[in-house]
Amino acid sequence: MRKFESVINKASKTLDALAGLGIVAVAFLVVLNVIMRAVFKNPILGTYEYAGFLTAIIVSFGLAWCAIQNGHIAIDIIIKRFSKWTQNVVDAVSNSIMTVLIGMSAWGLFSYAASLARSGEVSPTSQTPLFYFVFLSAISFMILDCTILVKAVRTIKEVVAVER
Repeated sequence: MRKFESVINKASKTLDALAGLGIVAVAFLVVLNVIMRAVFKNPILGTYEYAGFLTAIIVSFGLAWCAIQNGHIAIDIIIKRFSKWTQNVVDAVSNSIMTVLIGMSAWGLFSYAASLARSGEVSPTSQTPLFYFVFLSAISFMILDCTILVKAVRTIKEVVAVER
């Protein structure tokens, strides 16, 4: 399990680093487009689409690392009043449910990417195939799912190990 967790952590950190590069790429693209439009009167075709594609990838690539770092919003004002064992039970149940739901989302994204690839659907302005971006999001959701699975297993072990 430790090996699996290590691989997932490395993959999550890599995706997060790529998300950071994506932010730089969006900023560069927008600034370059403004310069091209103002100076040369010739904007970059599809800038709005590319910025949208990159933003979707940035968000999905950052999810798994955010989950590892517990960077998400947690409303635990009530849960903190319970014993550690009860808190672990709530975490184990919620992480188990999230594992199933995120896994279904990843599966749906892979299926949708395959559908887009078969249909050959492209963006309207730049004619960029859409399935690449959906497929990358699906991969990031799969890694997020593995991250939450690791958390669920760890918390279930704590529930079993700690006596009430």
